[in-house]
Amino acid sequence: MATSDPIEAMKTKILRDAEEKAQKIVLEAKKEAKKTNEQVKVEIKKLEETEKREIKERIEESKRKRMAEEKTEHLRRLQSYKKEIIDSVFDKALQRLKEYSETKQYKKSLKKIIIEAGISIGGGDLIVAVNDRDQKILRRFLKQTAEQIEEKTNTKTQLQLAKEPLNSLGGAIISKAKESATVNNTFEERLNRKKKQISGELENILFR
Repeated sequence: MATSDPIEAMKTKILRDAEEKAQKIVLEAKKEAKKTNEQVKVEIKKLEETEKREIKERIEESKRKRMAEEKTEHLRRLQSYKKEIIDSVFDKALQRLKEYSETKQYKKSLKKIIIEAGISIGGGDLIVAVNDRDQKILRRFLKQTAEQIEEKTNTKTQLQLAKEPLNSLGGAIISKAKESATVNNTFEERLNRKKKQISGELENILFR
């Protein structure tokens, strides 16, 4: 019976062991590659989701910013439009007062304006400031007007025209000769006071 060559047997065993190790290494490498590939896919998906979320957030933020800017611009235009209309209304009122100041009825109104102001500050020595045109009108009934103020206040009253005429459409400024008390009853000031009172009401009527 022939005996196997021990060297050949050892060689065969070494080759078999080497092949088994190689197969094992290849198998482990494939497993590791598969695992790595799956991890890469997960990371890529996370990045894609993060990027999508960030893009969506940027789009939403851009929308909010644009809407806020549009709202601000709309409010600015609306306020400008409101002011334009309200100013137009009062400009027309001022124009009508200017036309009224050139009528005969205005003379009676001027006297009434001065009497009201004179009474409100208690009579006494009063200085009346009016425009250049009204100075000529007022001189004719200055004494009579003072008497009417005196009658209402029970205080001796004298009216004196201011040296400098007013730059006003009409009305008067009445002040105490030796005190700081003053009543501004010019057309412009009376209209401004009225404007402050009714601007809110006018806005509600025009823009509600």
